[in-house]
Amino acid sequence: PLKKLAGLFASPCATPVLVVMLAMVAKQGELLQGVMLLLLYSLGHSLLFMIAGTSVGFVRKVMATPAFGRYNALFKGISGLVILLLAGYMFYLGF
Repeated sequence: PLKKLAGLFASPCATPVLVVMLAMVAKQGELLQGVMLLLLYSLGHSLLFMIAGTSVGFVRKVMATPAFGRYNALFKGISGLVILLLAGYMFYLGF
């Protein structure tokens, strides 16, 4: 079930790029160029997923350290304050 969700969340980012690439190939009619474009796109796209998947172990190790608990609360507070400040600024600008 999680693999289906990953496709659902990746679609808004991946679909426009794929549509443009397929339109370029359809217009030019170069099959080899289309194969190469899709191959390179799939390698680059899957590389991001591989990096995200392999970094899970690193994140688990960092979360297990005692210092993480102290800095986590501080980081959450600072992040929340930054988000509130940005929201206030955007509200001020009229977004």
